[in-house]
Amino acid sequence: MIDPEKAYKKILENTSRTVELKPCSLTDSIGKILGEDVFATENIPPFDKSTFDGFAFASKKTKNASAEKPITFEVATQIPAGETIIKNKYGKLEGKAVRIMTGAPLPEGFDCVIPFEKVEGYNDKIVLKIPLFYKENVSSKGEEIKKGEKVLEAGTKISPFHIGVLSSLGFREIKIKKAPTIGIITTGNELVEVEKTLEKGKIRNSNKYYLLSYLQSIGYKTLFYGNVHDSLDDLKQKFHKALTKVDFLITTGGVSVGDYDLVPRALKEIGATQIFWRVNMKPGKFMHFSIFNNVPIFSLSGNPAAMTTSFKTMVEKPLLKSNGYSNIGNELMSESVSAFLKQSLKKNSCSHWRLIRARRWIEDGKLYCKPVEKDKTGISSTIIGANGIIVIPPYSSPVKENDLVDFLSFNELKEEF
Repeated sequence: MIDPEKAYKKILENTSRTVELKPCSLTDSIGKILGEDVFATENIPPFDKSTFDGFAFASKKTKNASAEKPITFEVATQIPAGETIIKNKYGKLEGKAVRIMTGAPLPEGFDCVIPFEKVEGYNDKIVLKIPLFYKENVSSKGEEIKKGEKVLEAGTKISPFHIGVLSSLGFREIKIKKAPTIGIITTGNELVEVEKTLEKGKIRNSNKYYLLSYLQSIGYKTLFYGNVHDSLDDLKQKFHKALTKVDFLITTGGVSVGDYDLVPRALKEIGATQIFWRVNMKPGKFMHFSIFNNVPIFSLSGNPAAMTTSFKTMVEKPLLKSNGYSNIGNELMSESVSAFLKQSLKKNSCSHWRLIRARRWIEDGKLYCKPVEKDKTGISSTIIGANGIIVIPPYSSPVKENDLVDFLSFNELKEEF
């Protein structure tokens, strides 16, 4: 049996791969991994612009303004957002004020803005009672992003915020890392499809739908090779078929030590190299990891609660990292945070790592967490109420209310808290 931290490192060592790049339209890039650094091709903003609805001035013309000696300015014209003033009319503007709207470009020779409510008058003449400094209430050209500046790094997972910035720079297409193809095989005589009526001793194949829906949601191509009954020959045949067409293979079920747990044996007989079998954690103890012709094979428990725990801790992040995602650490606990426990844990520590499905939240500026109700290995429905896992190392001291514990979020990004 291997400790979770060592198992995680073994997985990382055996899942690195060369990733191809491919063009992708900006509108289709959400959730994809950026394939190359992106540099700004222009300035943002592209001109000096007003940050308020107000009046623009040349600051040097306002330096003597005061409550005792206010200065009256003629209002020459108005500039709405999206419009500008023709250069050859500049002479008519000197020494005057210009009514300007938020986001509108400042005319040449003007370098400051005052909001409407801070002057007297409004139409043809206004009275200014305070001096304005250079670039007051002005967003300067290139203030946000300068031309030539690196905007995004390769390995960034594209979010709607990134798309907004890229579109403002005029990008219609970017290079992304080609997502891997992941095969899925479920095993077990007891599994039936969701539309089937349950007979005694049968359960629905929820693992299939969890894995397919999650992997597809992050842009990975998935191939489902069906549910295989507990037959050594059937398993070997299905493994051979899948392993010629996928970059990774995930299987569920058949990895314990019962009479019908045949997955490790089937993989060995087709020539797969076992990296480890059984992890010192609960739930998720029964996990098998192997390699066949450079294809990593994650064989997870058939128990839905144990399967999701193993997937979130041992599979999800290595898959993202193998696709060039740069915001993933090299340690199992790299993305963990400390949270205050809201209630004492009932069970004492033991010889294995305890992974407790939990919910975390912020209260009075502090991060708190507590286990979900009915947190038992065989109960999978509580995963709905959990947004992460409390990690308790083996032989730890009793964990009481308000103790700090390690919390691993179900989000792959720590900053998504």
